[in-house]
Amino acid sequence: MSISARYFGPILLVLLATSSCDCESRIRSMIGDKGNRVEEAKKAEQRRAPSESSAPREQEPNDFPAQATLLELGGDLRPVKGTLSSPTDHDWFALTSRNGESWQVELTVTPTTPTLDLMVLVEVPGAPGAPTEYHITGAGEPEVIPILAVSEQPQRILIQSAPDGTSGDYEISFKKRLAGGAIEAEPNDEVDAATAFEAPGLIEGFYDRPNDRDIFYVAPSRLDGSLVSLQVTPIDGIVQTLQLFTSRDLQTPYLSMQIPPDRSAGIPNLRVPQGALGLWVVMTAGEKFNRQKSYQLQLLAHPPVDKALEEEPNDAAASAQQIKVGTALSGYFHTPEDVDYFRVYVGTIPSADAPAVEEKPAEEPTPEVGEGETGEPGAEEDEEVGETAQPVDPLAAVADKDPIRHLLRVTAKPTREDARIGLAVQGSSDVLTSQPGAEAILCNRVVEEGGYLELSLRPVEYPEAGLQQDFDYELVTEDLAKIEGIEVEPNDATGQADKLLEGQKRVGFVASAQDVDVYAFAVPFPAPTPEPEASDSEEGQAPELDLFGNPRGAKPSAPAAPAFETRKVSLRLAPNPANLAFKLRDDEGGLVAQVNRAGAGGEERLTMDLPSGLYFVHVSGTHTNSCEPYELTFDLLP
Repeated sequence: MSISARYFGPILLVLLATSSCDCESRIRSMIGDKGNRVEEAKKAEQRRAPSESSAPREQEPNDFPAQATLLELGGDLRPVKGTLSSPTDHDWFALTSRNGESWQVELTVTPTTPTLDLMVLVEVPGAPGAPTEYHITGAGEPEVIPILAVSEQPQRILIQSAPDGTSGDYEISFKKRLAGGAIEAEPNDEVDAATAFEAPGLIEGFYDRPNDRDIFYVAPSRLDGSLVSLQVTPIDGIVQTLQLFTSRDLQTPYLSMQIPPDRSAGIPNLRVPQGALGLWVVMTAGEKFNRQKSYQLQLLAHPPVDKALEEEPNDAAASAQQIKVGTALSGYFHTPEDVDYFRVYVGTIPSADAPAVEEKPAEEPTPEVGEGETGEPGAEEDEEVGETAQPVDPLAAVADKDPIRHLLRVTAKPTREDARIGLAVQGSSDVLTSQPGAEAILCNRVVEEGGYLELSLRPVEYPEAGLQQDFDYELVTEDLAKIEGIEVEPNDATGQADKLLEGQKRVGFVASAQDVDVYAFAVPFPAPTPEPEASDSEEGQAPELDLFGNPRGAKPSAPAAPAFETRKVSLRLAPNPANLAFKLRDDEGGLVAQVNRAGAGGEERLTMDLPSGLYFVHVSGTHTNSCEPYELTFDLLP
C-alpha cells in the first residue's frame, strides 16, 4: 500500500461515513480527476475575487504617478505588500472601488522592516497644490490615514521613505469605515476636493495631522437665501477656527469665528447672500490634532419667528445690518465678545448697486420783482413813512426754526435679568450701559431726510452669551418727529432757542446729564397810543420854522420808547421720572428765577409777575434710562 493510501485512506473513510451531505462524489472526483481539481480551484478564485484586492503586491515599476499600481478594492480588503528598495524609491498606488461605489476607508501603512521610517502622500485630484502629507510617527511605526475617500475615480497615494530614512518592506492594510451619517474624508484640503455637505443637516470631521484643513461645500440650492443656524462642537484641548466663504477663491472670509475647547459655538442667525455660488466652510486647528475625537458641523434652517431678526455677519461697521426706522427685532450674542452693528434708515434702504447721488449746493432764491418795479432797495420805503407804528414783538429777535424731520429713539433690552447691554452711536466714544435686565436707550438723535443712524450693541455683562436657544436682546427703533411741539435740536444755548408761545406745549428729552434745552417766550409790550389827528384848520398849512429849521415853538423830543407793563406768567414742567429743573433768565442772561423743588416724578411750576420783554427757560435734569419726554407750557394769566 502506498504512503498516501496508508494515511489518507482511513480519513476519507471516516469522512464518507460521518458525512450527511452529498459531497462524497465531489471528493472522490477531485481525488481521481486532475481536471476537476483545477476547475474547482477556478470557481473558488471567482468566488473570492469580488471581495478581495486584485493586486496583493505592488507592481514595479511604479515610481511615477502614471505607473501607479492599481488596487481595486472589494468587500474583503486584503493587505498589500510593498518594498522601498532604496531611500529614494517611490511607490505609487491608485485606489479605486468597484461598481461605482463610494467608500470611506482607514488606510494603514506599516513598516515590516523595523528601521524603515516612511511617509504617505495623498494626491488631490485636479488640484495644482502639493499632495497631502502624512508623517506622524517614526521608524518602524505605522502611518494611518483615518478617513480616505475611495471611488471609481483613481485616488493616487505615494509611499516613500522619510528624508533621513532607509529602505525596507511595508504592508498596506485597509478597513472600511461604517459611518452613521455624513463624514468628511481626505483629501479635502483643497477647494477642488471639498467634501459635499448636503445641508441642512450634520457632518462630522477629524483633524488627523498637524495643519489639517477640512473644506466643505454647500450648494446654492441648499441655501435659498434664508436664515440658517450654524454650530460646531468642541474638541478638548483644541481651539478650532471656522471661516465661511461665498467664493471658491477662499480669499476674503464672509465670516470668521473661533470655537473654544470647552463649549460649542456658532451662529444661530446666519444669512448667506442672495446670488452666492455656494458656501465654503473651512475648518482648521493649527498644529493640534486628535484622531479619536471628532467635531460636528451642523447647518439647520432657523425656525420661523413673528418679528424681524438680527442677521449675521454684522460684526463690523462695513457689514452693518440695514433696517428701517420703526423696526423691532430680536438678536443674539453668539460669543461674549460679539458686537452687532446696525444702520437705521429714515427713508428707503438703498440697494447695493444703486448709483450714488451727488448732492448739489442749494441755490439762493431770487427775489420776485413785480411789473414796473426796479428791484432796487429802498424803492418802497417812502410808502411806509407816516404809518402808525406797530407794537414791538420781543420774539422777533428769536430766529424761526424749521420743524425737525426725523428724531430717532433706539431702545435695546437684554432678555436676561442678570445681563447688561451696551448701546453706542458709531463715531462716538460714549457707550450707554444698561443696569442688569434694564433698557439702554439712545434718547433723541436728529437724522436728515434720506440719512441713517449707525449704532452698535454689545454684551457688557452677559455670562452665558453664546449659542443660545433663545434671543439675547430686543431692539426697537422709533421716529419721534411727529410728536406735536417736539423740540428742535440743537437748542442748547440762547442763540439756538426754540420759541415757546402762549398756551403752547413743548415736548423735549433730557438726553444726557449735560443736556440743556433752551426755550424763548415773550411778555408782550402794550399796544402804542395812536397820535392825535390834525384839525381841518391846520390841514394844508405849513408850520412856521425857526432859524434852525424846526417848527417855531416846538420842543426837541427823543424817540418814544415802548411802554412797559407787568403780566402774571405761569411756567409748568409736567411730572417726569427724571428730576427736572429749570432756570428763568432775561434777554441779557440775568438769572430771574431757579426752580427745582418737587424732585423726581414731581411737577415743577413757577408763577410770577414779569415786565414786558424777552425771556429764556433753561430746562435740565438728572438723566434717567427711561427717556420719557417732558412737557413745558407757558401761560399769561389775567
